[in-house]
Formats: sequence, structure tokens, C-alpha cells
Amino acid sequence: MILPEKKRTIAVLGNYGVGNLGDDLLSYFVVSALKQVVDIETIAISAPRNCYLEQWFPGLLCLPEKELLHLRGIYKVIFGGGGQFFAFPPSKATTLFGLRKCTSYRLFQALKQVENRKYLSYGFCVGIGPLHGFGARWITKKVLKRIDDISVRDDISYGFLRKFGLNGRNVSDPIFAERNRFNLQMQKKADSIGIIIRYWNKTSGLQDFIKELIKASIMLKSKGKDIQFFSLQQEYDFPINKIVEDAGFPVVSWNPYTCSLDDFVSAISSYGTVLSMRAHGLILGTLGGSVCCPIILEPKLSIIANKCGWDKRSIPFNASAQQIQNIVCQDTPNNADWKRISEEADAVLLEREKLQTWVKRTLKDDARERSKKS
Repeated sequence: MILPEKKRTIAVLGNYGVGNLGDDLLSYFVVSALKQVVDIETIAISAPRNCYLEQWFPGLLCLPEKELLHLRGIYKVIFGGGGQFFAFPPSKATTLFGLRKCTSYRLFQALKQVENRKYLSYGFCVGIGPLHGFGARWITKKVLKRIDDISVRDDISYGFLRKFGLNGRNVSDPIFAERNRFNLQMQKKADSIGIIIRYWNKTSGLQDFIKELIKASIMLKSKGKDIQFFSLQQEYDFPINKIVEDAGFPVVSWNPYTCSLDDFVSAISSYGTVLSMRAHGLILGTLGGSVCCPIILEPKLSIIANKCGWDKRSIPFNASAQQIQNIVCQDTPNNADWKRISEEADAVLLEREKLQTWVKRTLKDDARERSKKS
């Protein structure tokens, strides 16, 4: 028998259940970690009602964020990784200088529902930034101060913690620890190139770059390369997927209702070279043993490229088709920094243990309080 909604005690917050492979991987990681120490039926996660995550984890409850935090039994809140605190430009007076546009403002409003329960909270490898506008920074600091224990995924996020005068740990992206969980293909297709694309409305020049990328793909195909485009979020990436498909290149898109995580991750990692406009695509390609070329669409790609050792293979966002081809065809060995990658994975696994210990400790505290009352 599945426990009713009012019996849920743990809320996991994140951008989950919307068909984004990166966020799906993060939700898989954190729920799997929690499932090792608590009954799955005590956990609720912020996602659309009845979404595919409930199929992956029978007994898990999916609810939109506001409804989730409205459940009377919730008193442990876990921010489950990924970019959760950000505000993109412009910062204007009409948005209270970024405050109303900031995701932290939404979280601040939602968390008011559990304030009277004296809730406990944990931030697990979260991403902070960008935070444009002093309003965005003010409200984010206010929310982060209320988190009892927090770790972040990168130097930029850690810099915000320091700037806000808050303590925390600089860990890494949880996906670094997934190498042994998924069927990552070390055997590669000969002369094969997988290209992970994405739509991104936070910068100009995206369509121009995609056209150059298509030209480069045509040039590489003429040299006998097998080219395959991938999308990690089909609905969001639709405008870019259409441009690529109209140019004669099919796009394989992540669909959580028709494909398993194992199969899709395995498909990406089967390509000898992986170009990626997404950070998690870059991590998966690296873990799968592919030679990777990060496309520097945003700062997060530069951070992951540095951690993995792909700096010299980075593709600037303003690169021409010829420049793209030259970078892809560099006659250099796979120079991934496996020592650094292993360190990133170990740091995540240690942080996972800290999260599990925190959950178990709070369970003991619960039992102690109940015995006092009885």
C-alpha cells in the first residue's frame, strides 16, 4: 500500500520531470541515494503529477513545488542538485533589480509554507548563478542562509557562498560519480561524431552558430565521418532541432517515456568524438571514453571542460565551420584528465555519504522526540 500524501516527510526540490536528461540524471542520483536510507514512500519530489519519475521509482510521489511544500508532513527539504538559484539579465527597476525574476524569489515564497514546522534543509551539489541585480543577490542570500548544510557544484557557486558570508563545501556535479552505474560504451563506432545541441535564448547568435555547425558537419561527412545529432530536452530544443533536421541531419532526442536512461546514455557514449553544447552531455561523453569538444555556449561549459581536461579542444561560440572542423580533426590523443575526473567523482560520493548521514541523524532525532512525547 502506498502511503498517502500526508505521510510524506522529505521533499526533494529541483527542476525535475520535464524531459531534461541532465536534470533526470540528477533526480535519479539523489533519489537513489535517499532510497538507500529511507523508505521511498516517505519521499516526494518536485515534478509534474504522475510523471515518469514515479515509474522509475515505484512509491515515489511527484507534485508541483507549491503543492509539495503544502503537504503537512514535510519537514525535511533537500535541494537536489543542478542550477536552482539564478537570475539572468536584464536587471531592471520593474523586476526590483532581478528579485522578481530570480528563482530564489519563487523558492522564498514556497518555503513560507513549511516555515512554521521548523523544517530542516540540505543543499546537495547545487548551482548558484548567474545572479544579475542586487535584488536577485539579496533574495538568494536570504534563502541560502536558511539551508542548514550546503554543498555546491563549482567555483562560481562557491564564490557566491563566500560573497554572502556562508559556509559550505565546493564539491562537483553529481554526474561525475555515475560512470559505473550506466552502460557507458568504451567500444566506439569508427570515425563517428555525436553532436549534442541545445536551444539557448540567453545569448545572441545561436542560429548563426548552428548554421556553421551544420556546414562543419557536411564537411566532416564528406571526409567519411558518421554524424549524429542529439537533443537532451526535445520540447525545449525544438527550434534548433528543426533547423538541423531541415538541413538533412536527423536528431535523436531524449524521451523518458520511450527510452531508458541506460540506453540513451549508452548511445551518446558509443561515438568516438562528442561535441556538446550541454554540460551534462560533455560529462557523459567524457565518462564514456569519447574524445570531447565542448562548445562554449555558457560559463558552465568552460568549468566542465577545465575539470575534464578538454581546454585545448574547446570550440568558441563564434567559431566558423572551418575552425570547428579543424578542432574536431586535431591529431591528438584522448587527453582527458582522468586523475581530476576521479577526484571529482570521489568528492561527489563523499558528499552523498554526508547527505545520507544527515538524513539518518534527523531520523534518530525524530525518534528521540517521539519517545519524549510518549
